[in-house]
Amino acid sequence: MEYTYWRDEDMWIGYLGEYRDYMTQKETMGELRENLMDIYRELTSGRVPAVRHHAELLVAWREGMSFQESRRWTVS
Repeated sequence: MEYTYWRDEDMWIGYLGEYRDYMTQKETMGELRENLMDIYRELTSGRVPAVRHHAELLVAWREGMSFQESRRWTVS
């Protein structure tokens, strides 16, 4: 699973790639990873309402193509 992390003074801060609104911080990298796994389990459990996701949408487009035509070329 993709995640982003950085060190800010004496804390490691991070978030999961799909759930960027849910940040966590810990003193060690190992603790940060554990927190990220806990966040993932909680957010995918179905017990948290209105979970925000981050995703990527890839759309193929060519010059002169209408919006309706482009929808047939969308790749998920």
